[in-house]
Amino acid sequence: MEAPDIDRNRLIEEAVEHIAALDEDHSGVAHARFASWVRESKWHVEAFLIATAQLRELARLDAMAAAVAVRELPANDDSVRPATSLRRVAIGVLGALAASVLVFAVVWYGYDHQTPTPGSINVKPFVTAGTVDLGYGSKMQLREHSRAIVRDIADGNGKEVTLLEGEALFTGHHQEAHPLRVLAGQLVIAVVGTEFDVVQRGAASQVTVISGAVHVSSVCPLPKAAPQPAAVTLGAHQMATVERQDCTSAILVKTLSREESINNAEWTGLWRTFKGIPISAAVKLFNDNNPHSAHLVVQDARLANRRIGGRFRVTDPEAFVDVLTQIFGARADRSTTPDGSTVIYLRSASRP
Repeated sequence: MEAPDIDRNRLIEEAVEHIAALDEDHSGVAHARFASWVRESKWHVEAFLIATAQLRELARLDAMAAAVAVRELPANDDSVRPATSLRRVAIGVLGALAASVLVFAVVWYGYDHQTPTPGSINVKPFVTAGTVDLGYGSKMQLREHSRAIVRDIADGNGKEVTLLEGEALFTGHHQEAHPLRVLAGQLVIAVVGTEFDVVQRGAASQVTVISGAVHVSSVCPLPKAAPQPAAVTLGAHQMATVERQDCTSAILVKTLSREESINNAEWTGLWRTFKGIPISAAVKLFNDNNPHSAHLVVQDARLANRRIGGRFRVTDPEAFVDVLTQIFGARADRSTTPDGSTVIYLRSASRP
């Protein structure tokens, strides 16, 4: 269903006003308000993208006009210079903050923020289920009926993802030069090096860490907010939730079992439960799911016919090999092929 033109124009004007407000925001309130505004509907997201595109073009035209005006105006005559407009302020913010919708994470975490030029702005919406490569070893798997915005940070060397609605699984490794941050509702998630699932449904936000760790804090969009809930660091198999976006809800932390944490991400299809299947069958499954990763080869029938049970991540053959060596006492010998790929030869530690 199309939004009426008058509503669309109004939303674009609101987007420009929000961007302009960021210029005077030193507490993060304007950023939080904008985060709340852009999550209201897909039309708000569209309006933001249109506004940033228009402001980029206006910035280019203003730069050309300024160059002409400098040549034509008397050197000391300021009386004929145009007054600063809301549009011009917004253009300044666009250049200074790279038209970011949620740069308040920079304020809370104190990351060094190098100002990119308007030409380097890169904000992309994602509304289709699938896997998104975030660069530098990080990925996002977006669930059906979910919406997210991905933007460049750190002068284009990092990514910030805003989960507007739905659910997504993130994998990433912390690198100072290539930061990854995820925002959901009032939660700001800084990646330490991890795999975690994020859910944003209405006013409720939830983060479940499958492995590794994340740092979670909360922000408030209200101008006179109560003291912010204390930030927390989540480890493997821990979950943090915020039930309401009223600025007083604490970040609730719960420790889960391994099965419970994996259950929260089972929708991805990345985990399989083996119920006493032959190791040879499990090896085939790992090879089929990882054509460009280490290739597994079972060298003797004794190991191949042994049966294995448990839940495994089918895209992590190394963890599977660890189980075979530590639990089954198998031996794993690695070899590198001429094309640079790795082959892991598996056999019983002692032959019969």
